[in-house]
Amino acid sequence: MKKCLAAATMFLCVCSPVSVAEFYVGTGIGYQVIDVDQIDSLSIVPNARFEPPLSLVDEELPDLYSDEFLGIKIISGYKLRSSLSVEAGYFNSWRESYDESTDIRIVDSAKAEIDVESFSIDILGHYQLTSLGSLSLLASVGLIYQETKITREYQVFVLCLIEDNLGCNGRRKELDKENAYDLRLQLGMGIQYDVSDNLGLRTMMKVVPDGFSVGEDFPYTISAGLLYSF
Repeated sequence: MKKCLAAATMFLCVCSPVSVAEFYVGTGIGYQVIDVDQIDSLSIVPNARFEPPLSLVDEELPDLYSDEFLGIKIISGYKLRSSLSVEAGYFNSWRESYDESTDIRIVDSAKAEIDVESFSIDILGHYQLTSLGSLSLLASVGLIYQETKITREYQVFVLCLIEDNLGCNGRRKELDKENAYDLRLQLGMGIQYDVSDNLGLRTMMKVVPDGFSVGEDFPYTISAGLLYSF
């Protein structure tokens, strides 16, 4: 998160000498959909170290991971001209947690926590509708760097065949963490309504055509927020 905020600050510092009048900032809510369940390594119980003489192979888990993430969206941009701007964006999701009991013979319960954080740089095209002077259509192309942090926790049954080893039977917690780092092309489109010269409302939808490493399906983000121009 510190690296993302530092990059956003550097973006403002580099562009600020040009013209303060063309700068804008904004904040709002982002909604991202990633099919996390597609990754094989996230859908199995990791090899648990069971007490001898039992050993166990990986067991497949049911759908456990959240695919939808809500979070805070922050943007800062500079309008090069009326139809073109460059923009930096930051997204940080609220931590999504999922906990369930399973019917798998070796797993009593399974829990997952996922955090999503991203930083993006985009070039935006603005097309102002002549009949509605305050309304503009937007199209964007850019790069997104995203970090997905995943924590898995399982309550695993530990069973032994040695009857006199009473300390062997019971449950043990197995914890596993995985981080995914992706740099991808991002495309977007949206609508902006200018309430006044300084205040605007915007909604955008952005897609990542090549997907992230944590999912095979088509990830997308929908955001809505408020902009303020200096």
